[in-house]
Amino acid sequence: MSTQKNNNPYVYADFKEVWERIIQETDVKYLKDLGALVGVTQQNVSIRKQDNLFPVGWAYPVAKTFGLLTEWILTGEGPKRLSDLGTEKAYNFPILEDVNQWLSEVVVKEPYRREWFRASLEDAFPMFKEWMKRKRAEDGKNTTSPANNVA
Repeated sequence: MSTQKNNNPYVYADFKEVWERIIQETDVKYLKDLGALVGVTQQNVSIRKQDNLFPVGWAYPVAKTFGLLTEWILTGEGPKRLSDLGTEKAYNFPILEDVNQWLSEVVVKEPYRREWFRASLEDAFPMFKEWMKRKRAEDGKNTTSPANNVA
């Protein structure tokens, strides 16, 4: 019997995407191994896989065991490992270091805040939004995304 669907981003991430990252970066290759690592049965993991709902709380034991960052496990964004944090280029503007640290902490608990921050920044600084459009066009990246089509 499947669990009740709950796509709350505070509670769940996309199981398929997270599972691919775990397989890629750890020696966890089977659902039973993931279950043992996070303290649940293989059946529980199978149900979550079927529902495509990866509980965000499972990311912490995976991260701790394999030296990965929970944000990367859950979203695929940002540095992959704690050791990667020290190798990032320093900012020319010190306030950006503070903003980055704050936002990194916030999105672990509230993943939607990453997009909220981007949208807020673009609203506050239209010149930045135009610059990003030009940059994406120059890089040959797709400039149409769902976020860019919001009225």
